[in-house]
Amino acid sequence: MHHLSQEHSKSSHWIATWTASTQPLWGEELPFPNNMAALSGQQTVALRLRVSLGGKRLRLLFSNEYGTQPLILGPVSVALGSNTQKHQTLLFSAQPQAVIAAGKTLLSDPLELDIPDLASLFVRFYLPQRCPVSSFHWDTRRTVTLLPGNQTLVEHVDSCTGTEITALPVLGAAWVETSTNRSVVAVIGDSLVDGNGVSIDSDQRWTDHLAKHLVPHGVAVVNAGQSGSRLRQNGIGISAKIRFERDVLNVPGIRLGILQVGLNDLGWPGTPLEPDTAPPSAAVLITAYQDLIAQAHAKHIPLVGLTLTPFKGAFGGSPFDAFFTPEKEAIRQALNTWMRSSQEFDALIDLDTLLRDPQDPQRLRAALDVGDHLHPHNHGNQLIAESISIKTLLSLLQRSEITA
Repeated sequence: MHHLSQEHSKSSHWIATWTASTQPLWGEELPFPNNMAALSGQQTVALRLRVSLGGKRLRLLFSNEYGTQPLILGPVSVALGSNTQKHQTLLFSAQPQAVIAAGKTLLSDPLELDIPDLASLFVRFYLPQRCPVSSFHWDTRRTVTLLPGNQTLVEHVDSCTGTEITALPVLGAAWVETSTNRSVVAVIGDSLVDGNGVSIDSDQRWTDHLAKHLVPHGVAVVNAGQSGSRLRQNGIGISAKIRFERDVLNVPGIRLGILQVGLNDLGWPGTPLEPDTAPPSAAVLITAYQDLIAQAHAKHIPLVGLTLTPFKGAFGGSPFDAFFTPEKEAIRQALNTWMRSSQEFDALIDLDTLLRDPQDPQRLRAALDVGDHLHPHNHGNQLIAESISIKTLLSLLQRSEITA
């Protein structure tokens, strides 16, 4: 990182304003397509992302964390507000391209760019190699366009020549330099955080709405959801236990964590993913929650929990209809009872009560159901954000700043 003058560093710092939690690419070992087959190399990856807080300078973080060989990253460019605006080139140690070592990440040099809060940032980066990319984010809820050749600085890109996917290779985060009184909330979880059920390119995830509520208070919200993620074990994505340090504790500017995970720990056992595995007990999962709470508190970061949502009927009629069983429902109820009664989380967002059907509390309310009996749609996500007490979050943030 470039050294800032002592005077400059007192008035500003770097914070994360957008993240896409990186995970290892899978092959045929999982029954879900990785949505990366069209990435063949010698292509420009183009997407729009929405920042949370703005700033005066920008850095982008690229990942080869799960690669086994170096990854060449070609030119990278960004434009603010509109894809038709002139793109500016980001550099790496003053060079227009870089090599990301296997198992590592790489941060760009700072780029002078006056970015407003909640602005759209159009990013393009060129991947010249034909070797496979191993680090990606599966479920971006965003259109990612693969364009032939290096089109990072092409003024008028013909998107018809590209291939659209919804997975994102290599790009892991955007940082901005902003005033020191601005901070970050990191939300880690599974598909309910990642936005499964929300319209593509809509910015309607509940974390997107939460960002709108917190940005006026100088607080960014970054999304570290991974669809399919579990609390304790890897599988479709990396477990919250493994990535908690990277995706929450070490996020630049972090002052508060929000944890939503655990339903996949119950759901996947007994399905084609793990046909011979029994679900973990409530006691085992509670211990895992307590471990993450302790890790956060050791760094003076409050941690907010979310109760596990109703899931009766999830994947019904499919090979995965054993995702829900009465035994698993009993464990979910035990976990929610513990969350409500123990007060071990610094605050609790009771999604179970908010989203359940009053006539059948084991089910997601039909009016909020995207159709899979597991995920809420756009309006359901908006309802989640509106249910969260901004006053409570601001109080926890203030406490964190005092004790940090």
